[in-house]
Amino acid sequence: MNPRMSSVLGRHPAAMASSEAREQLAACIDSCLVCAQICKTCADACLGEDGVKGLVGCVRLDLDCAEACYATASVLSRASGGLDRVTRDLLRVCSDVCAACADMCAGHAEEYAHCLVCAEACRDCQHACKDLLEVLP
Repeated sequence: MNPRMSSVLGRHPAAMASSEAREQLAACIDSCLVCAQICKTCADACLGEDGVKGLVGCVRLDLDCAEACYATASVLSRASGGLDRVTRDLLRVCSDVCAACADMCAGHAEEYAHCLVCAEACRDCQHACKDLLEVLP
């Protein structure tokens, strides 16, 4: 986890009372940003493969997942004081999209190593979103 993110969240005027929730929030933001970057890179790598026609669905899901992760990280970065229903719904959607992307990439992992890395990042993000949902007030 990025200690700077945790630090800035702890200094926010509307900081969450629970340090555990704040740590989970920081971890989720970090995981979303890492997943988004890896998904974009996986999509780009898929486009460079000889069998790119068979990877069109993977590319699209990688890009959808990246956008969901970016949006979630952005909203979470502004929500340190009031995590409302919309934020919870976004966390659920991000978790679901990450699960779908992980499943898709895992199906290609034996042939394409970048898909294995992407599947792992998506699973990490999926769990980070679920973990944050569990500790929210």
